[in-house]
Amino acid sequence: MTLLQKKLIKSVSLFSIFLLSLFFYSCSQSNLDPAISPAFQHVLTRALQMHDSGDIVQSIHYIDSAANAMEPLSLRDRNEQYVFKFNIYMHDIQDFNKALAYTDSMMWLIEKSGEKDRLKKLYAEAEYRKGDALFEKQQYNGAYKYFYQAKMLQEKTDTCILSNYNYRLGMIMYKQQHFDDALLYFKDAFAQADKCGFTFEIYYRMQELLDNIALSYYNEGKKDSAVIYYNQALDFINKHENTFPDKSHMPFEKARAIVYGNLASVYALEGKNAEAEGLLKKSIAISCRKGYDIIDGQLTRIKLTRLYLDEHNYDAAYAVLQDIRSTSDSVPNRSVKVGWANLMWQYYNHKAQPQAAFDYLLIYDNLKDSLNNETTQLRGIDIRGRIKNWDTQHEIDLLEKKGERRKYLLALTITVSAMSIIILILILQNLKKSKKNIHILTTLNSHIRDQNHRLEEVLSQLEMSSKEKDRILRTVAHDIRNPIAAISTISGVLLEDTGNYTSKQKEYIRLIETACNNALQLSNEILEATNIIRKEKLSKETFDINTLLVSCVDLSRFRAVEKNQLLTISVENELGTISADREKISRAISNLLVNAIKFSPEETEIKLVAAREDSFLFISVIDHGIGIPDDIKDKVFDMFSEAKRPGTAGEKPFGLGLSITKQVIQAHGGKLWFEENPDGGTIFHVELPL
Repeated sequence: MTLLQKKLIKSVSLFSIFLLSLFFYSCSQSNLDPAISPAFQHVLTRALQMHDSGDIVQSIHYIDSAANAMEPLSLRDRNEQYVFKFNIYMHDIQDFNKALAYTDSMMWLIEKSGEKDRLKKLYAEAEYRKGDALFEKQQYNGAYKYFYQAKMLQEKTDTCILSNYNYRLGMIMYKQQHFDDALLYFKDAFAQADKCGFTFEIYYRMQELLDNIALSYYNEGKKDSAVIYYNQALDFINKHENTFPDKSHMPFEKARAIVYGNLASVYALEGKNAEAEGLLKKSIAISCRKGYDIIDGQLTRIKLTRLYLDEHNYDAAYAVLQDIRSTSDSVPNRSVKVGWANLMWQYYNHKAQPQAAFDYLLIYDNLKDSLNNETTQLRGIDIRGRIKNWDTQHEIDLLEKKGERRKYLLALTITVSAMSIIILILILQNLKKSKKNIHILTTLNSHIRDQNHRLEEVLSQLEMSSKEKDRILRTVAHDIRNPIAAISTISGVLLEDTGNYTSKQKEYIRLIETACNNALQLSNEILEATNIIRKEKLSKETFDINTLLVSCVDLSRFRAVEKNQLLTISVENELGTISADREKISRAISNLLVNAIKFSPEETEIKLVAAREDSFLFISVIDHGIGIPDDIKDKVFDMFSEAKRPGTAGEKPFGLGLSITKQVIQAHGGKLWFEENPDGGTIFHVELPL
């Protein structure tokens, strides 16, 4: 089989997953609108059970008769009836014209109600379905148009709508064999689906996206990555199978069968034929059951036949080919027919029957040319260019709307201006009639100016006083360091030779050294605190966030060890980089860690947690310490705060650390706050813009 045909069959296999996922994703959308009635939800559940058991036509009759008996239906109930029948005609019967008609009915129903703005999500889903039907009819321009329109309805507020859009673009890129682009879209769709709320429909989409990512890696030749994601898909299915007790095992088994077949392709490529054969047989055993995915079973049998031909096991290959033929008429599929004809001529060629081989080769070439023409047409469409054009047109539409709003604003401005002139004329007339009022107003204005002038003088004096206070503090803190350092040094020297001192003298010398160290630490804190931090004084640089946080924890860990405390860190693997003053940010985080160590008892845990969300970095320091009393909570960030308390081991407080930390965070445009730890202690939170 040619490389192109292999990719075509993989593409159809992926698209069968796509159709199956759309059925599950759209048949039960009760979370979209609370207006769906419980009675009709029961009807939907029963209809789905009938469909899953293989009674497809009967399920249509049932839901129609139930809907007629419940007339008049609400908008939401009627929409669900259309959705169910759309899925039947789209995915089971594959009558795309009827499927398209039901999407028009959904859109007309919402437009007629006048509630399109309130029901944007329902309307977007209808547009996605219409795009799917047009895509199957090979009307690609119309399909892309409706995909884009659906996305633009709620692009900024609804990650589910955006996930649907990226999912479909990923499918298109995959069918165009742009596997690197497909990977990006599938990964984005997975991340967005993860934020939608974990319903069964979201679960089914997410496991399929993991399988699609693996298929894209496989087609790029990255087998190891493909195997990783296939196993992630299987783990995801197994993990959540019991999360939805109201669902039968059928959808989970279908999903496993698809992953087994795809994973087998990787093993076959690596020469692990026994493992590949086992997985293919497991997949076929599931797919051949009533109500399961016949097309996927046929495609999996084609893979198994190819494996047998490669092993020269012609009898086994022929038996599987006969199985394919016996089921191909019930659900005809061109890709299955192409793969089957290709393998048939190869089989007869190996069996030295040239006439039969030639006959099947002709069938294969004719079918292949048809598929190749469709693929060539699809690949010839520049979807990136079309998206860019639609983005441009959308911007033009927005500008036109802004232009219209400007016209209204201009008219409003003219009206307001005219009214202002009239009011001004009336005021002037009144002022002319009352010179007394003018005199009073003039006097009041003069008084206000005098008050403002005095206030400015007071503010200026306060600012000068504050600067002078800071200068005096810096001078005292700086000048006192040298004599204190000298006393500390002398006391250290005296302690080196204690043979001539009494125990009381030794204790006094140690007290002198401890007091000197505390005084030096206080002078350092004062110098740091009086250095008022402003944005223009920050020395910003770009650095790795993970490295900085690990460094802060490592530098603070020795303090924790002294109190037998456990200092841990929990961060995302990659927080990225930040542009900030590295030294000041490090000082701020270290202050929070030291503060937690100081006010936590021995043998407790202190934890630093960090995460990146959108354009912000969030850091939390969690302790299980003595907490912060209510009467001092509003003072903990004040400089030289009255809220200072000794640590749990008698550590000396200065009341400056949290004040410095808050100045640093605010200078970077961030926020610092704290809350009580439900398990006891305090949690300090830092938010920094990236």
